[in-house]
Amino acid sequence: MRESTEKLGRRSGLTLLVGGVVLAIAFGIWEALRDDRAPALVRVAVVGIVVGSVILLLNVWLQRLRESKDDPYKDVEI
Repeated sequence: MRESTEKLGRRSGLTLLVGGVVLAIAFGIWEALRDDRAPALVRVAVVGIVVGSVILLLNVWLQRLRESKDDPYKDVEI
């Protein structure tokens, strides 16, 4: 019971965190593209930073998923 509660808490927290970050990024992109006073270079830079960050985050996440399958310490309990 305790493990399932901890797992639910971790998943809920992670879901809320990722959802909030995605919404904040989407809002930032929306505002950067919508603002007519912002120079085109600033718009491109904001979009580039956000897209690059998302690509790096996905890359790390996928690498961690691949490595977790072969983790020799996966079943070790403290």
